[in-house]
Amino acid sequence: MRGNRVNPNKPSLYLPCETRNREFEAKLLLACHAAERGWRGVVGAKKAIDQRIARLPRGLYISKSITRRNRFILDIGKRLGHIVTAWDEEGLVFASPEIYRTTKVGATTLTIPEKLFAWGEANATAWRNHPAFNGTPISITGNPRADLLRPELRDYFADEARSLRRHHGDFILINTNFSLVNHFLPGKSLYRQMLQAKKQPISQYGSINGLALHKVKLFQHFIEMAQAVAQRFPWHKLIIRPHPSENLDTWRGIMAGHSNVAIIYSGNVAAWLLATRALIHNGCTTGVESFLLERPAIAYQPVVSEDYDSQLPNTLSLRVSDLNTLYMHIDNLLQGNTSGQETLLKKCHAHACQHIASFDGKSACERILDSLEPTKSLLLDRKKPPLVDQIIGWTAAESRRLFKRTQLVRRTTTDSTGYQQHIFPAVSQSQVETYLQRFSTLLNRFHDLQVDDLGDCIFALSKQ
Repeated sequence: MRGNRVNPNKPSLYLPCETRNREFEAKLLLACHAAERGWRGVVGAKKAIDQRIARLPRGLYISKSITRRNRFILDIGKRLGHIVTAWDEEGLVFASPEIYRTTKVGATTLTIPEKLFAWGEANATAWRNHPAFNGTPISITGNPRADLLRPELRDYFADEARSLRRHHGDFILINTNFSLVNHFLPGKSLYRQMLQAKKQPISQYGSINGLALHKVKLFQHFIEMAQAVAQRFPWHKLIIRPHPSENLDTWRGIMAGHSNVAIIYSGNVAAWLLATRALIHNGCTTGVESFLLERPAIAYQPVVSEDYDSQLPNTLSLRVSDLNTLYMHIDNLLQGNTSGQETLLKKCHAHACQHIASFDGKSACERILDSLEPTKSLLLDRKKPPLVDQIIGWTAAESRRLFKRTQLVRRTTTDSTGYQQHIFPAVSQSQVETYLQRFSTLLNRFHDLQVDDLGDCIFALSKQ
């Protein structure tokens, strides 16, 4: 599976990943499917791919989000002649369409992609109802992250899950989602700072101040709950897995007095969900992922808000509002009683399908590539953009690259080396080949693919 050269006549599909544990293996799966269909699938760290965008062969770029921050790089890509498309890694779970459009969708950014890929109808509707939506074609495909949780690929994580059970026993897992209250970079804990400073909400953000207050309240309740669960179940390990952008040291300080607690952020969360006896969360995507894996999850909701709660993951979980009920559910799950989860699977199947198009039927990878099939044949013959656009794009790309290099040593920015190493630890070619071998064994395909290491955690997959 190891290759030395890349065929320049294959159309390139660029799949940048911001968070390795969340995105990389799913996008590697999409790259495998793409390589089978004649693409050159390029997958790797978003920062590194974006830094090279002016030097990469023209291809099709799938952005991982459409926030205001991404507008600049998408505009550069388009000016350089890349076909720019997008999906939103965070388009599955949000508090309300209004808050989603305010916090996760940039008005100008939304107009740049030539095609959008939605998790499901709910995600697509949120885009269509944005005031800046200009009719960009939307393909409702699902996301490759959901493909990894389908029955045919569930054993992909089996070895890791067994290893976690051997190491931690029958452990309880708490997944937190408080990056805007407890960010890895203290200066990015925007909601907490806004409330501490007693700032009034900026008019364009509408109800964001209310969301901030709700998140801060939940954070305090989760601290109290984690300490109570650790004390109530002293003979069981309690693992707290913070959001990828959270500060682990905050949780280490909070839980320092409990010897049965570990704060761990490592590996794909699916392995942890398969290994744990009980997951506790609130409004976290892991509640949806547990549902897809047919594993039990508890949504702890000590405070409830119709406006600010992320409804989907809570709806797909066992919902509790007080500690005594929480203890009862944990006890049941530790004893292997999952009847409540089986009821949820039957009751919420149709609701899940509304949000995740690839829950049944064709996989997201197949749906995405079906949608791109007409584009593939046209990509290599696509005319170059006007020279003035190429010059503007190249100049902007190089200026951006040089600016980003100056940010590496600044500890307060998301471009800093420390933060980038936290959200995207290095991955080697041998690891990529191991992942590919797992896919090949489980699906009985991808046998004739080669992997090329392009450096800086970027890999190209193509058919030999």
